[in-house]
Amino acid sequence: MRRDIPVLPLTDYAPPGLAERGVFVGRFESSVNHRPCRLRTHRHHHFELFWLEGRGTHVNDFVEHPLAGRSFVVVSPGQVHGWEEHGGLRGTMVGFTAEFFDGREPPPSALLAYPFVHGSGGPPALAGVGAGTAAELDRVAAALEDEYRRQGPDWSGALRAWLRLAFVHGARAQARRAPGDPRGGDLVRRFRLELETHFRTTTSVAGFARRLGVTAGHLNDAIRAGTGRTAGGLIRERVLLEGRRLLLHSELSVSEIAYRLGFDDPSYFARFFRRELAQAPGEYRAAIREKYRSNAA
Repeated sequence: MRRDIPVLPLTDYAPPGLAERGVFVGRFESSVNHRPCRLRTHRHHHFELFWLEGRGTHVNDFVEHPLAGRSFVVVSPGQVHGWEEHGGLRGTMVGFTAEFFDGREPPPSALLAYPFVHGSGGPPALAGVGAGTAAELDRVAAALEDEYRRQGPDWSGALRAWLRLAFVHGARAQARRAPGDPRGGDLVRRFRLELETHFRTTTSVAGFARRLGVTAGHLNDAIRAGTGRTAGGLIRERVLLEGRRLLLHSELSVSEIAYRLGFDDPSYFARFFRRELAQAPGEYRAAIREKYRSNAA
């Protein structure tokens, strides 16, 4: 077991001069053949988009996503993911930062307007994409690969436009499969972005409301209307997710995890964890590792 969760930066995929632009385009099968460590659980500070063909399994934050046919997969910064039964998968992969995707647009990131992005309320993967959408995404993926390979005038601007079009097609396919808009309004998207960035240091609804320039009551009302959840519930869920990630995938002690998550006293973290999951952190670590060992056997 590794001491901490491995982080693979964009420079692991592209030369520094290209990675500094905040984007990489390549082939999934070439990537994992070149660096098999990319199949094992890891995380990134950037986003990844995969447009894949074939059968396999993508594991993302404790959930297995079986892939078959044509699949649209997005990995967000901080998510812990890996690949199982990957041998039948091939296709285009794009690594990019939020800054690259947004260009000169001010925050919050336009990415939160789309499903598949962590915090947007949508799924991280869509398998079995229909023939019409698949044809459109094939065209987009070919253009992404071609622009990155040729790097003609304003190639990064062209890549950004094609990348956004990929998300548009993916979002339309998801909307046809699950009608309705789970994203909520602008305040909900801004809250989710703040939560993802500051969940270690801001722990109260009032604290996030101050960051967003609204009252705690107004924030709670907006979150409930947009998600059906409370703001406090989403805050606790985000802290708990990071704790679960570290308990399974790292060898950090419970105390080290508590401090990393912003708890002043490890005993506070232990009480919080037991209240949310009815297990002490150490008990959860032993049980979840045994479950994964049993599944792999």
